[in-house]
Amino acid sequence: MENMLERAKRIEDYVIGMRREIHAHPELSLKEVETQKRIMRELTDMGIAFEKAATTSVVARLNPGKGGKVVALRADIDALPVIE
Repeated sequence: MENMLERAKRIEDYVIGMRREIHAHPELSLKEVETQKRIMRELTDMGIAFEKAATTSVVARLNPGKGGKVVALRADIDALPVIE
């Protein structure tokens, strides 16, 4: 069975690429339309059910209805209006 370090190394390029893609197209708060679409496309490709929430949010649940412990993760997807 694959351990966590092996899995992390296996998906490292994917994670780095996704971060770079999202950071290359920053969107301000409540205007993250393309970022939301990208997240929903990834979840669909992974077979993870989700729903849109609020204006540009996405809520996904892994193993819904299975009982047991629950872990909630939250991530900001908006960019800050800064001049570099």
